[in-house]
Amino acid sequence: MRARNFGSTTFIPALLTLLTLSSCVGDQGNLEPGALGDAAHGETSDASDVVKDSRGPETDERDGGEPDTSPRTDVADAPATDVTHDDAPGDAPVDAPVDAPAGWVLTWSDEFGGADGSAVDATKWNYDVGAGESGWGNNELEYYTSGTDNAVVRGGSLVITATNAGASKYKCSYGPCKFVSARLTTSGKFAQKYGRFEARMKLPRGKGVWPAFWMLGQNFPATDWPDCGEIDVMENIGDEPSICHGTTHGPGPASYVDVGLTGQVTLPGGKALADDFHVYTAEWEASAVRFYFDGALYKTVTSKDLPSGAKWVWDHSFFVLLNFAVGGDWPGSPDASTKWPQTMEVDYVRVYRAE
Repeated sequence: MRARNFGSTTFIPALLTLLTLSSCVGDQGNLEPGALGDAAHGETSDASDVVKDSRGPETDERDGGEPDTSPRTDVADAPATDVTHDDAPGDAPVDAPVDAPAGWVLTWSDEFGGADGSAVDATKWNYDVGAGESGWGNNELEYYTSGTDNAVVRGGSLVITATNAGASKYKCSYGPCKFVSARLTTSGKFAQKYGRFEARMKLPRGKGVWPAFWMLGQNFPATDWPDCGEIDVMENIGDEPSICHGTTHGPGPASYVDVGLTGQVTLPGGKALADDFHVYTAEWEASAVRFYFDGALYKTVTSKDLPSGAKWVWDHSFFVLLNFAVGGDWPGSPDASTKWPQTMEVDYVRVYRAE
């Protein structure tokens, strides 16, 4: 999510009734339909066409958070049930048998198989609630809620809804909020060092939308961002409906911190990521992070890619986040062309360890 406000983030347990170089270079893969494998079955192919990343630096404000009246638990106090896998098999809970890709063993998943209208599994997910100071450091416009208003299980998927309806009752840094949405994390409940992190999702569309599937170091917030490390498995913005971005963020020179080491992949033929479900994957090992789109490799980040003064911090357990932001310095604000509500649908999230 890049340069966001993490200083005073709070985590709400889900109730059952409720991550550039000075001249950063990214890889853009223009994938032909036949090149797209099925990440669920471990098929990969290399994307091509190296291009310079178009994203600019953003604000890095990470202090404070928007007050909220809901009951809350700081991450330090959150129960850590079966959480951290440091290259150990463990006994992670899964919803149902899953055919793991060759060479991988499933350690954690959510298939979102609960009853329609139900909240996310409270043993797996927390809610981040509020607007964050300066819109989570990115001048975002949404207020994140808890409960089922903006994150609900429906038809075997998690549906995160962003809308303008009912937003004005919440307070944002710019005044009454314009949008409500949801942000979920596994902090304190599941984290893993190295492995394969994957989600199958159908994204929202329209100017100003900013969905993300990403990870933060489990040492956060005791270790502040960016020192905790970040891996953005998938980010998309509404002005780029066909483009998926994969990025790592860590400590180093200011320009690197803001933009990170990043790659992107573009759907062919003007297709949009909102048209159908796609599989977004990061494979992470001791000295590399590889990003895949529908099974096709489009970017590899290694410790050798770091600029002078940067540190490789992807050496400890990370937890998972899913969120749907609206507006901000990168995507810009929605305009009249964006139709509300918009949804981010998540079929599953699966985490594996290497055999």
